[in-house]
Amino acid sequence: MARNIKIFLVLLVIVLAVEFAGLFIYTYTVVSQPVTYTDLDRNSFIYDREGRQMADLQGKASRVPVSLDRVPDQVRNAFIAIEDERYFNHSGVDPRAIARAFFGNIREGEIVQGGSTITQQVVKMHFLTPEKTYARKYREAILSLQFENTHSKNEILEIYLNDIYLGEGAYGVQAASQKYFGKDVGDLSLAEGALLAGITQAPSRLDPFTNPSGSLDRRNTVLGKMVELGMTDSASALTAREAPLGLRDRRPPGEALASYYVDHVIDEAVRLVGNDAVFGGGIKITTAFEPGVQSEVERVLAKEKFQDELVQCGLVLLNSNTGEIISMVGGRSYEAARGFNRATQLKRQPGSAMKPLAVYGPAFELGYRKDTIVEDTPRSWNGYAPKNYDGGSWGSITAQKAVQWSRNIAAVWLLDRIGIDRGYEFASRLGIGLDKDDRHLALALGGLTRGVSPLEMAGAYACFANGGNYSPPHAVTLIEDSAGKVLYEAPGPVSVMKESTASMMTDVLKSVVRSGTGRPAAVRGFEVAGKTGTTELPGDGRHRGAGGNKDAWFVGYVDQYTGALWVGYDERDMDGRHYLRKGGDMAAGIFGRVLASVLEESGRSPESKR
Repeated sequence: MARNIKIFLVLLVIVLAVEFAGLFIYTYTVVSQPVTYTDLDRNSFIYDREGRQMADLQGKASRVPVSLDRVPDQVRNAFIAIEDERYFNHSGVDPRAIARAFFGNIREGEIVQGGSTITQQVVKMHFLTPEKTYARKYREAILSLQFENTHSKNEILEIYLNDIYLGEGAYGVQAASQKYFGKDVGDLSLAEGALLAGITQAPSRLDPFTNPSGSLDRRNTVLGKMVELGMTDSASALTAREAPLGLRDRRPPGEALASYYVDHVIDEAVRLVGNDAVFGGGIKITTAFEPGVQSEVERVLAKEKFQDELVQCGLVLLNSNTGEIISMVGGRSYEAARGFNRATQLKRQPGSAMKPLAVYGPAFELGYRKDTIVEDTPRSWNGYAPKNYDGGSWGSITAQKAVQWSRNIAAVWLLDRIGIDRGYEFASRLGIGLDKDDRHLALALGGLTRGVSPLEMAGAYACFANGGNYSPPHAVTLIEDSAGKVLYEAPGPVSVMKESTASMMTDVLKSVVRSGTGRPAAVRGFEVAGKTGTTELPGDGRHRGAGGNKDAWFVGYVDQYTGALWVGYDERDMDGRHYLRKGGDMAAGIFGRVLASVLEESGRSPESKR
């Protein structure tokens, strides 16, 4: 019996030795293999034309990676002191911390302490699930040893400081620094760095916005640990202990996006590089936005005495030469992040503002001139019998006079002469999104199936201002990845009409503002070119006999700026009492006041007009 027990024990020792040898060989082999990790989502940023940050865009998390050399020593030390005091003295796993956690868990009867080093936390964030089992802890330890074989301590610390969750949706010290203190991580004080380090223990419970006393106590614990480890002196720690939390005002997620312009930039960027790149790709989006111009536009519109509070507007202002969107207003107030934008998403009939695009522009391109005689005499084209706004007719007049005074019959007559297809194709080349069913004479007066947006109209008129060259209106001028590689750069303009056509059209449109229907848009000292547009109320039951208007437009330009303004009611707000009493002349007046303010703000003097 004793002999059998002896044999059994020998065999058991041999088996255990083989098992441990195998485990050692396996562990050594695994640890010797290189480990790479994939970057986690990072915030993207939007900048104005001068490189000033306008907004940051986060995906599933708010993360703004920074290099380790941008993180002050006192901030690094705060995290090391409270999270892994022997960080620079172990190889990824700290046996002392593991033993302490093991016996603590034995006392508690469950896994309540992890004993994880900073390296283990990095491994857990990138490679493992958050489950609390000894099997998972073993995999974590092996991968940590392996990770330290292929990454330096500073590399691992940088990854950790960029990925650790610090509450309020912020991942990493830079995002947290901006969230809590409104500053760059490089500007953090000892007290602020200790506060962030303290949050790691329980980000929800120690949120300084919701639990200032708890986070303050934890901050002071971190400071005490730093003194104990010789990472700071007692005097500095005492000063930091006495410092207030110094938090910035708490802002809800997404507040930085409170802008119609930013909303449009996001939509544009998503079309160009995809949703994943915009939200989580860490890209840099440079725009043409001019904050000074935007402020003036908003200031003037805020002072306007609109008919009532339900009246809305949409305005776009472009750089005439490049098609860059420098300012945008999508409504009289910002209603919801990425909500309805009347500057870009609205589709309404443009009325007479369509005449230069579908009638006179293509006619001039064919060789007609501004002194060409057109007929403003009532007639019917297969049952279509347009009328002038004054109910009368002027007979034979010049093309310039017909545009200057917005004669409807003359415009339809001329479109019939040049051919509907020519008008349709010319307007399409200028970026007007027409439907196949828009090939009819009502095109001359803006009778479209879907309608147009202020953005489309501004882009089309900019062709006249830019000598016949068209650039699709765009806010985004450049997109780069996090390494600075160019992902997108806005293309230059292309010629869509003869320069002589654009010049002649500009002369005619100047006469509209100088002495025609667009006179309210005049700006002292500048020659403004432009066209009014008005659409009447539909003849349905809600508006029968009202005699008012549905849409009011003005689209115009000086040499540098081209803009389009729409004024009207949202469809849901229109009824028997809510409709426009005025038309394009009202829109022209608002446009003129906006343009005058913008020109003054930009330092343009009357002598610089063309």
